[in-house]
Parts: sequence; C-alpha cells; structure tokens
Amino acid sequence: MEFGQSRNQIVFSNRARCRDCYRCVRVCPVQAIGIRDGQAYVDQRRCIACGTCIRQCPQKAKSYRKDLAEAMDSVRSGRTAVSLAPSFACLFEEWQIRRLPSALRKLGFGYVAEAAVGAEWAAVQTARHVRQHPGRLSIVSACPAVVQYIQRYRPELCGHIVPVASPMRAHGRALKAKLGADVKVVFIGPCVAKKTELQGDGEPAVDLVLTFEELFEWFNAAGIQLADFEESDFDERPPKTARLYPLEGGCLKTAALPVDYCETKHITVSGIEAICDVLDAAATAEEGCVVEPLFCAQGCINGPVIGCEKTLFERKCAILRYYNASEEGPVCDPPVDLGQTFVADHIDQTPVTEEQIRRILEKTGKQNPEDQLNCGACGYSTCRQQAMAVLRQMAEPEMCVSWVRRLAERQTDRIIETSPNGIITLDEHLTILHVNSSFKRLFMCTDAVCGKPISYLMDPAPFQTVASGRQELFEATIEHEKYNLICREIIYALQPEGQIVGIFVNLTRAVHNKRQFDQLQAQTLEQAQTLLRHQVDMAGKIAEYLGKSTAESEKLLVNLMQIARNSTDKNTDHGPWQSAIYTSK
Repeated sequence: MEFGQSRNQIVFSNRARCRDCYRCVRVCPVQAIGIRDGQAYVDQRRCIACGTCIRQCPQKAKSYRKDLAEAMDSVRSGRTAVSLAPSFACLFEEWQIRRLPSALRKLGFGYVAEAAVGAEWAAVQTARHVRQHPGRLSIVSACPAVVQYIQRYRPELCGHIVPVASPMRAHGRALKAKLGADVKVVFIGPCVAKKTELQGDGEPAVDLVLTFEELFEWFNAAGIQLADFEESDFDERPPKTARLYPLEGGCLKTAALPVDYCETKHITVSGIEAICDVLDAAATAEEGCVVEPLFCAQGCINGPVIGCEKTLFERKCAILRYYNASEEGPVCDPPVDLGQTFVADHIDQTPVTEEQIRRILEKTGKQNPEDQLNCGACGYSTCRQQAMAVLRQMAEPEMCVSWVRRLAERQTDRIIETSPNGIITLDEHLTILHVNSSFKRLFMCTDAVCGKPISYLMDPAPFQTVASGRQELFEATIEHEKYNLICREIIYALQPEGQIVGIFVNLTRAVHNKRQFDQLQAQTLEQAQTLLRHQVDMAGKIAEYLGKSTAESEKLLVNLMQIARNSTDKNTDHGPWQSAIYTSK
C-alpha cells in the first residue's frame, strides 16, 4: 500500500510490486503518478480514477479500493438492492444471463435490477436539456472519469456538462424512493471511477460500488455456479434501447438523438486523446453540439476492471445479442429529480520559472537543446516536462535513463582510472585502445601507446590465446624482466564489443619479499647446520679431554692412596717421643 493512503483514495500502488518501470507515469492521462525513492505512487488529488494505470501496469502493482467485505456485511445486515450496469451482458452467455438474477438473490440481494432503467431516464433528461439549450456545447455526464477530468483539468468547461445525474445515481435515487431510504443500494459495473461518485453526494443515491471483478470474487467465495440456478427475471425491465448504453453512441441513441459519424452536431467519442481533441474543437466552435464522451476506448464494454477475456468485438456482439433478444420495457418518467450540479475542482499547479527549469536541465546534462533527447523513457513526453515534474516533486532526476547511464559510465571510468591494478583494453586485432594510470606507471608508458599493437609493450601470446578463442580466460603470474616487474595477469574477452581486457596485479614486491625470505630461511638453515656440526665436534673433543683427564686423575688417586698406606704403616712403630706423650697423659 502507499504511504499515507486514506479511505477515500480509490487507486493506489502496491509498493512491494512496483519496479520503477515508469509505465504508469507514461500512460496516466493527467500525470497523477509521482515517483518517490524510485517507486510510483498515486496522487489522490490529481487522480481521476480512470483505471488506466491498473490496466497498463505490467507488474500488477496498481490496484483499487475493494468494497466487497462491506457489501457482504450489507446483505447480511438488512435490505439491500443491486443495480447492475448494462455492460454485464457482455460477460455472460445467454443462458447464464437468465440465471444471473437468481444467483444475485442467493448472495442476499432482496431486489435485483438493471441500471439500464436509470440510463433511460438520464438519456431522456439529457435530450430535454439539449433541446432547451440549442446552439451551445453540451457534454453528457454519464462517464465519471470524464466528468472528473473536466472538473479538475478543464474547469472552464464545467458549465457545459449536462446537469443530469449519471445512470448509476439516477437509478440509485429511484430505488431508494421506491423501496425506502433505509435500503442499501449496491452498484456493480466495469468502472473504477464509479467509486468516486459516492463522494460528496450529500445523501448518497448509491451506498457501495463493486466492480465485476469483485462480483466474480464473491461468486467464488460463495461457491456459486450459474448452472446450479433456475432461470428468473430481474425485478425491473428497462426500455430495450437503454441496453445499448455501454456502447459508443449508446446514450445518444437511447435519448433518440442522431448518431451519425458524418455530422458534427452530435458527437460520440471514446478514449482520452480523442476526447481532448473534440473538447478543444467544440469549445471554440461557433455552432453548438452534443458530445457523448466515454473515457474507455469503445465504451464501457472496455472498462479497466470488467474482468472479461473476450475481445472487444465479441463483447460488442454480446451486447447487441442481448439487445435484440430483449422485450421492450415500459417507458415512464423518473420518479425522482435527476438534477446534478457539477462544480469546478481545479488543480492548481505549482508555478515554476524558466530559471528553475534551466537549473534542472543543467543538472541532468541537458542544458543544450541537442542534449534533450525527449525519448520518453522517464514517462514524460519531453525533458522539459520531466524537469517541471521534478520541481513539483512528482518526479526525480534519476528517472532520466540517459543521465543515469552517463553517471554510471563516469563512475565506471573513475573506478578504472583509480584502480591500483593496471588495466588495458585491446581491440580484436590486439591493438591498444586504452590504458589506465596504473598500467602506464607499471609499464612506464603514456597514452601514446594507444593505437599500437600490444607486442610493442610485451609478449602478445596470452592475449592471442584469448582472442583466438582457445581460452575464455587466461590467468598466470608472469615476470617482465624488461620492466623489473612481476604481475598476476587476468585476460578475458568482452564478446559483444569484440575487445580484450587485461588486468595486471603487481606482485613484484611480494615476490621479492618472498625470495628474500626464502634466501634468509636457507641461510639460517645452513648456519644452524654449521653450528650443530661445531657443537658435535666440540662435544667430541670435550669427551676426549674428559677421558684423558679421568685417566690421569685415576692414576693420581692411586698414588695418593699408596702414599697414605705407607704413612699408616710407619705410625704403628712407637718411639720414645710417643711414650712420653702417653706418659704425660
């Protein structure tokens, strides 16, 4: 859902599905789609609920307010009547149409009627107004999308809208007058814009509006199959001609006004572009005319939520078959007043100056007229329109594809130029096209090498391997002695462009450091081995010295022991001095 979406908002974006393709911006007839943070949103104030974006969005990100739950509650809580738009006949086969009233009653509707009854009254009142105001422009009020378009974007034409309620409102007022003001009236049709007619209508003639899509959802939820029901009639039968109302010219024909494509006093037109052309011409015409505008091409049988897979021709044929097979209904005056006032609701555009537009164009690189491609990729017809939308906060500069591409290219160029790795680009003939700053530093060259063969700088064999197709990717570490350089080289082909790219990662310092480390390691190992040999030799010598010393020590000890024995033997013979010593004791 959109941020800040209100209950009154009819059309909105599903932000999870929106993929910033700008299709909705492109097709919206009133530029009611804004872009914020790369995602589309619907500006409720500008939107006329025509449903074009719903129909055109490829991601199904545009949707409309569903009122099915309220309708289900309504039929459960009390008396409810249904008003079925006359375009329903193009959705069903003849046998299904005869069973449809029974199925609707099964859903809980106490009164089942065709809105074509109200269409007859609205058409007759329109014809009466036209006869009372000859010589002036009269715009039929049946299509709510066209009415809102005029009120908001062509307010000067508001006074020319025929002041008669639409068929839906006319029928709703009549049903409440007939059945009681407490009866809930539910209108079912192919149009999203009909939901807007519930707003600002004082005492509403219709309480809820469902689309045919919602009706089919209801049938599926209730398990309703038309083949299971008996045939029955609607509670009201409209005049036969009113069943042509959903076709181009249907209103004029129902009003018994001429429908002739070869005259200009009674004009039937469909599709917003054709409507704008007719309104522009009719507003300035000296003679008056009646214009029956239908927003959807070929009329209401092409409503944006009609929920039908038949072709438009098949739908038209179905309407005509139903018309031809119908019995004539009673013609009577409306039981209620069908007057309707249409007030201008002009959209005030935020004023922008030429200087502001110039600054936006300059920001996106379009200050010169030749730079303004007007490609329409952003959703706007011209670069100037997009600039104005940016100033009104309905668009973003990033919506311009060509500008974003130029930014990306500049960013890519900057990345290549500032890369610490050398990058070279060759054509299919191995001629140098471009070298970045790092490559020029590594291989001591300048831009002057561009246009020369790669062999001018180095061995071309790796590039030839890729260019010939023998390898998709060449990767190896190569030493360039001429430049005192060792590189990890990655070479590959850019197939669409027919170019060869080489990336050179400088490994010189790393390889030299490794070589120094390996040399130091080898020297250390050799020194350790030498030291070990010295230690072993010294240990042997020490052992030899210890052996000699031990033998001499042993001999010395033997001699000392012999001397000690001899001394002991002499002391055992007592002389006169020893006797004297003992005597003194």
